[in-house]
Amino acid sequence: MNYMDELIRKAYDPEDFREKGHKLVDILSDRLLNSIKAKEKKLMHWKDPEERYLEWKEKFRSDKNYDFEKFINEILEGTINIHHPNYMGHQVNPPIPFSGIADMINGCINNASGIYEMGPVSTAMERVVIKWIAQEIGMTNYAEGFLTSGGTAGNLTGILAARQAISDFDIWEEGQSDKKYAILVSSEAHYSVERAVKILGWGEKGIIKVPVDKEFRLDPTYLEPLYQKAVNDGIKIIAVVGNACSTSTGA
Repeated sequence: MNYMDELIRKAYDPEDFREKGHKLVDILSDRLLNSIKAKEKKLMHWKDPEERYLEWKEKFRSDKNYDFEKFINEILEGTINIHHPNYMGHQVNPPIPFSGIADMINGCINNASGIYEMGPVSTAMERVVIKWIAQEIGMTNYAEGFLTSGGTAGNLTGILAARQAISDFDIWEEGQSDKKYAILVSSEAHYSVERAVKILGWGEKGIIKVPVDKEFRLDPTYLEPLYQKAVNDGIKIIAVVGNACSTSTGA
């Protein structure tokens, strides 16, 4: 057996996977316990970005004797500890630990959901979840949708769908038209909404920000006058974007 064959064999070795998987769960469980009990006072051991980059560059270059447990602990020691009681929520929530097991399943089976036969279970589950979310927010059972990797991809997808449905022009088949499009959007919306509009090539005029009330909710009394102004300026509004909560305040 040559060197490459040996590497491939080890990469797919079930017993090696079993051993390292159990070890990883033990390490992460201990970290969770220590985090909840706040045994470590610091949430993060800060290093300058360039210093950390050079540190890991050196590790990748020189660490010939790979040690799995050491590698995992070095990662955990250098990251921000978001399960710590003093963590204040820098937009990222402390995940339920069990969700990591779901990630492990997905990482091992690698079933893409782009087409049904590549992800028959995940596509079915996705539809169930979408229907459940739709019902929870008061939509009918006719509602459909897709799960995305995050809000940025979700907002871009939503605006793309709105443009195709409302623009009176088949952009998918015929390309971008000369008509000016825009969205009405809460002034407290996430920056990814504005970025999505600019990716579509609409520029600043494609984003019409709607003022919010004292509780940071989009104020609907501004919608009609802003809409009429856009129409008078020759701009077609394709969507109104609200917020389930405001980005900066969580209100």
